[in-house]
Amino acid sequence: MAGRHGNNQFKIKEDRENFPTPKGKRTQDVAAKEAGFHNRKTYDQAKAVRAAAKAEPEKHGKALADMNRTGRVNGPFKRVKVARQAAAMA
Repeated sequence: MAGRHGNNQFKIKEDRENFPTPKGKRTQDVAAKEAGFHNRKTYDQAKAVRAAAKAEPEKHGKALADMNRTGRVNGPFKRVKVARQAAAMA
């Protein structure tokens, strides 16, 4: 063991290209703004409500209608989330 010399596992084994860190906005942020939402979280919530209403229109259709009527997303999203949790526990 005394004469053994190991390699450094953290040593870069080949030349790697370093790309600069991207500056600016994330793609989801841009998509949310283009769709008319204030931020990515609201956009994701609206997508979840729409997907739930498409999958089970009789159960979540009212949440989608409320979201479209009022322009608010958080309330219908919470109702869909609670309904899914209740269904999972039953």
